[in-house]
Amino acid sequence: MRRASSCIALIAALAAPRASSAQPRGAERLPLSLRMRPLTLPAGTVALDGALSLHHETVADATLTAALALGGAWAPTDDVELSATVLPIVLSPQVSFGIDTPGGFASEAAVGIRWRLVRAVVQAGFGLRATFHSGIDNVYGIEAAVPLQYSFSRGRIDLDVGARIGLAARVYSTFRVRPRLLLQIAPQFSVAASLGLVFDDLGDDVRLPAALAGTYTLSTTRGAPAVDVSISLEFDRLILLAPRVTRPDVYTVAGALRFFVR
Repeated sequence: MRRASSCIALIAALAAPRASSAQPRGAERLPLSLRMRPLTLPAGTVALDGALSLHHETVADATLTAALALGGAWAPTDDVELSATVLPIVLSPQVSFGIDTPGGFASEAAVGIRWRLVRAVVQAGFGLRATFHSGIDNVYGIEAAVPLQYSFSRGRIDLDVGARIGLAARVYSTFRVRPRLLLQIAPQFSVAASLGLVFDDLGDDVRLPAALAGTYTLSTTRGAPAVDVSISLEFDRLILLAPRVTRPDVYTVAGALRFFVR
C-alpha cells in the first residue's frame, strides 16, 4: 500500500510541472509593443487594414500615382493567419482597380496564409500568397516566403526570404532577402529600417531596396493594442546593381492603419 502511494505521488510530481506550463489553445494575447508581437495573430483576432500610398517615379517625365488598399487578416489558431487585400484602388492619375506602371508599382488584390512553425527565441514560419493586378498586363503571381523573427530587450530583428513567380505575357521571377531592424523607442512607438537584396528575372536586375517606417499604437483601456498608425518611406531601388534594362527612380510614401478586433 505504501509502495503504491509512493508511485502515485511520484507520477503526480512529474506531471504537475508539465500541466502548469502547458498553454491553453488560443490563450496567447497580442502585446502592445511591436517588438514582442508573434509572427501570427493570436487565435480569434481580426485585423482590418487600410493604406494610402503616393508612388513617384521618373520615366520620361515624373509621374505620381496615388493608391488605396483595403484588406484584413484573421487567425483561426495561434499559429495560422489568413489574410487578404480585397480592394486595391488606384485613385490617380485615373481611377482603376489595380494597375502597374513602367516603374514597376502595382496595386494588387491578394490572398495569403502564414504558418508559425517554430516558437522559440527565434520564431520561424512559412507563408504563401496569390496576387493579381491589371494594367499594362493582367498579372497573376504566387509568392512563397520564410519569415524569421528575433526579439531582444530594445527591439526586434526580422528576416524575410522569399520568391515570386508572375505570369503575364511572359513568365517573370523575383527572389528577395530582406533584413529589418525595429527599435522600440517607447511601449507604443517604434521605428524600423530595412535594406534588402532583390534579384529580378534570374539576375537581369539586381537591386537594393530600402525603407524607413514609424509606428504608433493606440491602446484600449485594458492596455491592449487597438490601432497601429504607421508611416513609411520606401525606395524601390536605392542602388541598382548589374542593370540590364534602364529603370526609373522610384520611391513610395505610405500611411497605414491597422485596427484590431477580438
